[in-house]
Amino acid sequence: MEKRVKQILIGLFLLVAAGILIASQMHLLPFTFSVGKWILIILLVIALIYSFFQKSISGTVFSIAFLLMVFAKELKITQLVPWTLLIAAVLVTIALKLILGKHEKVLTVEFSSKDDNDFLDEDEYLSEEDSDQVINIQANMAAATKYVRSHDLRNVNISATMAGVKLYLTEARLNAGYAVIEINANISDLDIYLPKTWQVIFNPNNILSEITTKGSSQGNEARVEITGTLKLCDLTIHYI
Repeated sequence: MEKRVKQILIGLFLLVAAGILIASQMHLLPFTFSVGKWILIILLVIALIYSFFQKSISGTVFSIAFLLMVFAKELKITQLVPWTLLIAAVLVTIALKLILGKHEKVLTVEFSSKDDNDFLDEDEYLSEEDSDQVINIQANMAAATKYVRSHDLRNVNISATMAGVKLYLTEARLNAGYAVIEINANISDLDIYLPKTWQVIFNPNNILSEITTKGSSQGNEARVEITGTLKLCDLTIHYI
């Protein structure tokens, strides 16, 4: 049901956006935006809708902040662009997370093969060609969960855009004692579940993202290094 509502809202918005774009270019409206600006507005509104349904506080707040920047001239708030709005967005995000807490749902369904990767429900998943050493996860405007039972895990590659990704490594084994998780994500929520006996080294490029841990490491059986680039994301490491 949530999937269908999200699809309908985005579809209706795209229809309205197309009409406004044509009307503005024909000078039928009191304002005119360039095609590039309209594309940016459309992407930001889609991000806002998706973040709202994913219950992503940071994604929702920053989508609104960037929309305000786009309309700064029309709203006569150019003096707030960009740093005042960005700092305010960070403070609002932190405040809302402290007040509301982080929403979290644990899914229990395995990966299955799907042909269409767009607009998936939370119980539908993306299928990747994996080996025992390398795991690949790609999610675009989708919710994906991956359980890894590798006996010789070396690398995990995650690519996500406006997505919710849950990765369970609690049954994986690192024969080499070391593995790399490379994450390249935009406006996404990522949850990684690890054994308590593993240690994590954080080395990602963090752009307006939040990295938190739940629980604590209680051993040095293996090391996991997290690399990549996070943009407007929430990354949570769960020690189990």
